[in-house]
This record gives sequence, structure tokens and C-alpha cells, in this order.
Amino acid sequence: MIKGLFHNVINFRLYLREKVGLSQHEAALPLDWETREYVAEQVADYVSRTGYERVVLFDDAENWDKTVLNALRKTCRQKHIQLATRKTT
Repeated sequence: MIKGLFHNVINFRLYLREKVGLSQHEAALPLDWETREYVAEQVADYVSRTGYERVVLFDDAENWDKTVLNALRKTCRQKHIQLATRKTT
């Protein structure tokens, strides 16, 4: 189970890197509305196309507002996927 989880996390990070075009350490802050919307859409799209039973979001509301959280809530509700959130500090 844990090995599969790490595999999925790595695949997801690679997928996001291809879509967003920046590594996880590169971003112009503060994030503009279009960036937050685009990333939220890409994350929700990715989750909707997978066979995940559960999703854990480490929510950075300071940078992402509630954009990613709301997109994932909607997708997880539609696909009957359990969503757990943890706030980052």
C-alpha cells in the first residue's frame, strides 16, 4: 500500500511538472487568479481520471486561497472519492 502511494505521488508530481512547466520550487508570488484557477483545474482533472479511492490535500490556503480545495471537493464528490485535508503552516 505505501509503495503504491509513493508511486502515485511521484507520478502526480511528474504530471504537474509537465502541465505547469515549473518545478515545485519555482513560482512568482503572490500567485495570480489565472494561475490558481489553472492549477486547480489541472489537479481536479488528474484526480478525476485516476482510480483513487482517497485523496489527501495539504492545503496551502495562503498561496492557493481555496481554489484547489474547492475544485478537489467538487471532483471528489462527483467521483465518490474520499477527500482529507491538512493545513500547511
